[in-house]
Amino acid sequence: MLGKISGAARLLVLLAAIAGAFTTIPYLPVVLVVLGVIGGLDMGEDNRVRLVLGALLFTLTAKSFEVIPTVGVYLSSILGGLGLGYVGAATIVVLMGFMGRVKGDWVKQPA
Repeated sequence: MLGKISGAARLLVLLAAIAGAFTTIPYLPVVLVVLGVIGGLDMGEDNRVRLVLGALLFTLTAKSFEVIPTVGVYLSSILGGLGLGYVGAATIVVLMGFMGRVKGDWVKQPA
């Protein structure tokens, strides 16, 4: 069940980022980050590096696309929105890994 909810949240990040490029949506950055967090709930620790790199890539390079005539501003907005979704997903995956380590340090494993 969580897999379907997370998948739907990832799709909504994409759709909201595209819609946000062409219209004004109140609180869109907050919505994208929250949907990214929900989308990242079922991702394992094996995706941690890819998520962090994706968040950095989209966030840092989004403005570079503004130099493309006619469509650059829209591409920049879409990639920036996707970057916010990736930031939410990467944050929750890193936090879940951190909490797993803390729990492993303090909770005794049965022998």
